[in-house]
Amino acid sequence: TEYPELRAVALAAQHLRNPLNSVMTVAEQLSNSCTEADPHLAQLQRGLHRLHRIICNMSDSYRYQKQSSARLETTDITSVFNESIEAIDTHLSACGIRTDYSGLSHAVVGLADREMLERAVYNLISNAVKFMTPGSTLDVKLTQNGNILCFTVQNQNRIPMPQNRPFSRYLREPGIEDSRNGIGLGMTLVQKTAAAHGGTLLMQQLA
Repeated sequence: TEYPELRAVALAAQHLRNPLNSVMTVAEQLSNSCTEADPHLAQLQRGLHRLHRIICNMSDSYRYQKQSSARLETTDITSVFNESIEAIDTHLSACGIRTDYSGLSHAVVGLADREMLERAVYNLISNAVKFMTPGSTLDVKLTQNGNILCFTVQNQNRIPMPQNRPFSRYLREPGIEDSRNGIGLGMTLVQKTAAAHGGTLLMQQLA
């Protein structure tokens, strides 16, 4: 089997997805029934959404190895980014993080895999806010230069980037002392998504 380790990870994710979805449904029902904000319930929901992202990354890690896995369809790409940021902003606000988003005022229609783009946006922003503190602002921009779209995420905290290669899966040993380090799948999948759409992923450490 090609990429046997990724196939095993994807199978594990498949078995984890259903029970997680059930718990998320119950948490959502509890949230809707509350008459006032419950910080413990908000923390539970944030943890569940983070777990959901990890499981999605595990599931996608095998499928994304082949660039042909992208399901390209005529899509309003501007709306994909706008709607993704709007959904994510709700969760970041609960964490005390503000999103300063500058998007496009016009539609950009092209061939794209909507699900891959949404997942990439979520992974990029999730990676950026891992080490941000409440009260911080995340700068997010979607710009156009001819037929090229550029999506930029900037963490104002400017935490130094790890000296290892950020696109190598499993390169980072899972941090026991600091679980924010992750397992290195998210940015690899973002890079695969960019490549599937004829683009690339660039990371820059600002001075």
